[in-house]
Amino acid sequence: MKKIKSSLLLLLVATSVFSCKQDPYPADGEIRVVQREEQRSVEPPLAMSVEDVIEYKEGRYREYKIRVSVKDPGKAIVNIDNLPAGTEFDPETFILKWRPNFFDGNDPTDPAIKSRIYPITVWLRNSADPVRALRKTINLVVYDVPQIIEIEPSRTTTVEEGQQFSNTFTIANADYPQGPFRVVTTGMPANTELVKVNETTFKLEFSPDFYHVNRRVDGASKAYKGKIIVANPANHTMEKELNITVNDKRLESKLVTPTKLIQGLDVSFQVVAYDLNKEMSPVLTMTSDRPDFGKFTFQEVKNEDSSSTVLNVFWTDIPPTHNGEEFTLRFKSCVQGRWSANDNCNESSTKVKIVVRDRMPPQITRTDWPAGEMIYLGYGESMSRRVTIRDREDSNLKPKIEIFPVEMRKYVSWSGDQLRMNFSQDGVFQFNLQATSDYNVSSAESFLVEVFPKNRNKILFFADSTRDPEVIFYKSTFKNVDIMNPAIQDVNVRNISDRDTLVIGTSTLMDVEVQDKVMKAIDKIKNIVVASPLIDQLPEKFLAKLRDDYDMVTIGRYSQLPNLPPLEKMSFAKTRQFSDTKSPIFLKQSASQESRDPMLFNGGLYDPQKVCKGVLGLSLDGNNPYVIGVVCDRDNGGRISLLGTEWADLKVSAGDEQVPVEWFNTMIKGQF
Repeated sequence: MKKIKSSLLLLLVATSVFSCKQDPYPADGEIRVVQREEQRSVEPPLAMSVEDVIEYKEGRYREYKIRVSVKDPGKAIVNIDNLPAGTEFDPETFILKWRPNFFDGNDPTDPAIKSRIYPITVWLRNSADPVRALRKTINLVVYDVPQIIEIEPSRTTTVEEGQQFSNTFTIANADYPQGPFRVVTTGMPANTELVKVNETTFKLEFSPDFYHVNRRVDGASKAYKGKIIVANPANHTMEKELNITVNDKRLESKLVTPTKLIQGLDVSFQVVAYDLNKEMSPVLTMTSDRPDFGKFTFQEVKNEDSSSTVLNVFWTDIPPTHNGEEFTLRFKSCVQGRWSANDNCNESSTKVKIVVRDRMPPQITRTDWPAGEMIYLGYGESMSRRVTIRDREDSNLKPKIEIFPVEMRKYVSWSGDQLRMNFSQDGVFQFNLQATSDYNVSSAESFLVEVFPKNRNKILFFADSTRDPEVIFYKSTFKNVDIMNPAIQDVNVRNISDRDTLVIGTSTLMDVEVQDKVMKAIDKIKNIVVASPLIDQLPEKFLAKLRDDYDMVTIGRYSQLPNLPPLEKMSFAKTRQFSDTKSPIFLKQSASQESRDPMLFNGGLYDPQKVCKGVLGLSLDGNNPYVIGVVCDRDNGGRISLLGTEWADLKVSAGDEQVPVEWFNTMIKGQF
């Protein structure tokens, strides 16, 4: 057995030797003993290693090495075609260097583009073989890096009451140097105007009146923490705070006294004082020493609404021995000064001449103009109030009527028991109406008028936020709109005078606490516009008048009515008075949180027999529309326009952008 194993081992060794060192196919029949050469890989003449895509971000530097090899003895030569501007390539190190600028990853004309691709072609050649070349096309991809939007206003600014506030700010954005930018503000004083100077420059303008700061409530100033919010076309936004402080400007008390009176042994007249700051009824006193004869009594009437005080002065039982004597009675009116004391005072006097005659002065009856009431007039507005003047002794006698001071006579006149006024100058004016009988006995009454500036806004919009879509709609549509928040601002006679139209928005109707203020404005302003699904939350007094006098009632919110199609499928139907549209008008359902459920009214579209006429409706196919808009002519010559949703909620297509504005004007001024 051992012998067989030894023989096999020798055979394996022999086979191994001959297979490695002998040529199995000798040419001459002999065995050739040589060493086998190892097989080698053949190196390609040109080789390149580079990614198909090289990624960059705007503003960030990156180096990328292109790896190449060529067959000896030559050297690699690399060239690149179509390199983007600003890109560098080192032909010695084969390194690509680039810092894309802030326009390389986006397109200012198309905000949807967030990256850009730059194809380049890389060529590789061997210096020893100029004919042969290797080519590869790769993509340089640059991603947009949003650049900061810089807003450059003054961060803090002050303005005094009665002065013009103007703050210009510029917008800079490397992605969109020329915008266009969307700019909104929040937290600014009411009626702050945003004026576009050019694509990158805007201006905030605001003119606080002398009643903006109430020193009793606000102190010496009123501060606002506002914000400017800017969005570029890609909807990248930036906010900048702008703090505005309105400083109080103290106005004096206006004191109105008769200049000179001729009366008998019983003297009576009125002295009227007004706080031009609209904060209090003035403290009114007689400061001169009282004569030591006769009897003095005073009757004071304060009116907080008009910030006035009327002092009725009675001097009776004057002895006849003082016939022909003249006395000067001095008065002082004081309101709050710069601090808490009522030390902001004004003085005036009245001369009284005593004439012993058994005659009575003419009687002046302020039928339509109570003592202490201030009348508010629009610039150039004509107004008359009934003020009767009679001779107390003989009704056939006509007292001599004069207006003082003399310069007021170009604005004020009296005839036929009517006191007529028309001012071509704004400001606060005081005048006296004096009547003198044929017996040279006189009486006088004082009057006070405030005339608003020529550019006073005629539309008053009740809302609690200047950022609401409906507020933005009115502010951008009408240039003469004042915004007022009745929840925090006083709805007084002055604020609602000289207004043509009151617009009541959804945000105001949400607050039931302001209904009394809303009703006060409705009673005083000619045209009323309510555009809101919350019409049922108007003051009950107004709703009752709509039901009883105008036969106008709501039938419910859209969701409350059965078997109606989805609201998004309903388009507007209209009467012929409204302009035609290029495409159907739908509802956005987004102007406010209530817009998804509009209010509908009773009746059909345009019933000429109804006092309140349905003029706008919602319909699936144009037939049998549900009424969403009505107009009612008021007894005072004005109009009530009701829309069951916000005007800002109308969804229009291209070419119909002006339809909401046109339809709004039609509801106010159209003939139905």
